[in-house]
Amino acid sequence: MTVKIAVIGGGSSMFVPGLVRRLLEIPCFEGAELRLMDVDAQRVGVMEKLANELAAAENRKLSVTATTERTAALRGADFVIVAVSVGGMAAWGTDIEIPAKHGVFMHIADSIGPGGIFRALRNTPIVASVARDLEELSPDALVLNYTNPASANVIAMAKSSSVRSLSLCSCSPYPYRADWLEDLVGVPVDEIVKPSYVGGINHCTGIFALKLKDGRDAMPIVRERTSDEVTRWAIDTFGVIPYCWTHWVEFFPQLQRLEEPYTGRAQVSRCVMAARSTTWTFSKSASVSGSGSPRSGRRTRVRTDSQTFPTAPKTRASWWPKSSNRWSMTATSDSSST
Repeated sequence: MTVKIAVIGGGSSMFVPGLVRRLLEIPCFEGAELRLMDVDAQRVGVMEKLANELAAAENRKLSVTATTERTAALRGADFVIVAVSVGGMAAWGTDIEIPAKHGVFMHIADSIGPGGIFRALRNTPIVASVARDLEELSPDALVLNYTNPASANVIAMAKSSSVRSLSLCSCSPYPYRADWLEDLVGVPVDEIVKPSYVGGINHCTGIFALKLKDGRDAMPIVRERTSDEVTRWAIDTFGVIPYCWTHWVEFFPQLQRLEEPYTGRAQVSRCVMAARSTTWTFSKSASVSGSGSPRSGRRTRVRTDSQTFPTAPKTRASWWPKSSNRWSMTATSDSSST
């Protein structure tokens, strides 16, 4: 029986290529039907062509079609993946800028606070309507939502439809990845008890218990090994190991600081990631007033109290947008204090 997979938001150049790669790697999806749906016909057409070329290059059978009609994509689907962002990058820019003008600063702004509310107002009605449509078009389908705010969206789907649904995130696999666990604990993954115990809401999730097969508690080992300030703070404060922690900090405003006075521009967020001796500085710009030109940002430093967590030399990597929808990276050494 052919597995039918519909992707709502199938024009995404960030999401679709990775999804196609995974489908080609998993034997049970050999010969699957992948339906890419997007409101942008040009973008979804590009992704259709790319997906078919990837399948041909791997000599795998994957039937890929593109459409702008949501009903056609959903009808009879076994799995429905929702990955949409209403308003795109420009809307994301306003999610950051509008609260900042009133003294509320967020470095990602897609899950909680004013930015999360704005995003929910745009995205949640769309996500919920997909679940409602499936009651008629494919009531046995399973909806896998990757649209933020994930927690609000999964509640909306559950309340508006009887179709099975859940929200996921690119961070969700971390506690099950061998390379990530080995790096975290410092021992071969075969020595770690799996699965680990995790919990929380999306973008504020953590490992509640992590054991080694010799009976030792791995939590103190992680606390001793890591030089990442946020991980140490979470272990000391809550007794959990955070993952996807760059999102975590928005749930705890005390971890964020402005690096420069706010001047009414899209903020740049600085996240201290000392575990890798690296400070990543993320920048996002948005086109405003119809000008089409991106606006560069000021910096928002994300950190814990430097008196509690001394800093170490690090590298600063800055993502600067070349246009409203492109990103580049530059790196400079930085051994100054945070």
